[in-house]
Amino acid sequence: MTLNCAAHAVGTPDPPHPSRADINEILSFVARGRIVHPTSSAVPIFDRDDVALIPISDLPPLPLGLVWCTSRENPRVRALDQVAGSMITASAGRVPEYRRPGKPIDQETCSGATSQEWTLTASGSNYRVVNVNSAKCMNISGNATTAGALVVQNSCDTVATKQWTFTTAGSGTPTPTPTPTPTPTTSPPTGMQGFAAISGDGHGSTTGGAGGPTVTVSSLSALQAAAASSGPEIIRVNGLFSGSGEVPVSSNKSIIGVGANSGLTGIGLSMQNVDNVIVQNMNISFVTAASGDGDAIHIQTADHIWVDHNNLFSDMNHGKDFYDGLVDITHAGDFVSVSWNYIHDHYKVSLVGHSDSNGSEDTGHLKVTYYDNYFQNFDSRTPSLRFGTGHVFNNYFVNGNTGVNSRMGAQMLVQNNVFVNVGTPIMTCCLSNEDGFVNQSGNNFGTGTNNITQTGTFTTPPYSYTLIPTSSVVSTVTAGAGTGKIGA
Repeated sequence: MTLNCAAHAVGTPDPPHPSRADINEILSFVARGRIVHPTSSAVPIFDRDDVALIPISDLPPLPLGLVWCTSRENPRVRALDQVAGSMITASAGRVPEYRRPGKPIDQETCSGATSQEWTLTASGSNYRVVNVNSAKCMNISGNATTAGALVVQNSCDTVATKQWTFTTAGSGTPTPTPTPTPTPTTSPPTGMQGFAAISGDGHGSTTGGAGGPTVTVSSLSALQAAAASSGPEIIRVNGLFSGSGEVPVSSNKSIIGVGANSGLTGIGLSMQNVDNVIVQNMNISFVTAASGDGDAIHIQTADHIWVDHNNLFSDMNHGKDFYDGLVDITHAGDFVSVSWNYIHDHYKVSLVGHSDSNGSEDTGHLKVTYYDNYFQNFDSRTPSLRFGTGHVFNNYFVNGNTGVNSRMGAQMLVQNNVFVNVGTPIMTCCLSNEDGFVNQSGNNFGTGTNNITQTGTFTTPPYSYTLIPTSSVVSTVTAGAGTGKIGA
């Protein structure tokens, strides 16, 4: 759809300037779908003092658009059912300005970039308009309430000038803005599979900080404060922070790295006695055994955790006990999915269930799913599971001593994985007082030799999932695992 406005040539005499009320009337129109200006101008709209921006949209899920007209344009504004030729962008192409707060929203040619995409999130009876690329909200510059103020992008909060309603304007019967539908608490994010995606332990599926505000932190102290706050929150980590210890994460949080290089060095993330946490797109490395709980990601007495698209590593230049785990799940941790991570250069990768003597607490819990991960240069525990139920599928394992380990009666289903230069891809014995159980199918073990002493009863997971053909696992996983792959 385009807007039929007569263009005013730059440098020609100005016609009489109408009043503000006249401008508002001139800019009234029927909003349906994408609305754009049909002409281009040599002068950017945010540099012109005669421009008014009017936010318009049909209701979600149709995309949001903005229309601009100047006070010198045709007073008869009509919406025409035509294909849009261009749409707005949050200063796209002005890298790195497009992520900075206070930057104007201008009109550019459609490119399909995420900086030209907007989402509407419920905020009471109104909406926040959030740019997909920058995660910043549409706002009135300086929080002004006067007509003609500039529309910009800024941090998201509850300020009134960042709250928007959408109503039909112009002739005809207005359509009132309905009450926004809150983000469902039982629908997992797109792409999540496994135990984290289903309800259990008295909680719904994993949604992280969905429904809460989005904040961007640029220091370790800011991350610690945001991660410890109450209520749902999406926390974007902008930068690579170094130190020691750990960052405790409270319930209902999404910790998401910005770009491909943000994260923590020497510092782990700890989820203890919490639920509903997502960790995505983070680089976490070199967390020594003496630092906090000793793990890059530590999950203890916690449920509904999704660890996705991270880069987790240390080195193998020290003894195997210098570092502890990269993703350790203990003390009845439950409903955890570990997916699309690049996990490498580490001895003891992922321990699920910390002790043979902890069956009274762990039995009936420790339900975990590992899928689409790339494990490279490791010694063991990819993963090692006691007492619980584990599903391992679509993973690529390269250069290891032992791989999947089921022990102390654990039930595991291992499907469509590829092992290259792994001595014992799957084992169920020899490291605990009791053997575990494994059902396996569709795997490529290369030159490795399994040690499976017991076939189990876990053959059908309680969720839907997608198996990649074994022949496509290597190309699919190496292309998609790790940071910088999800557009965060």
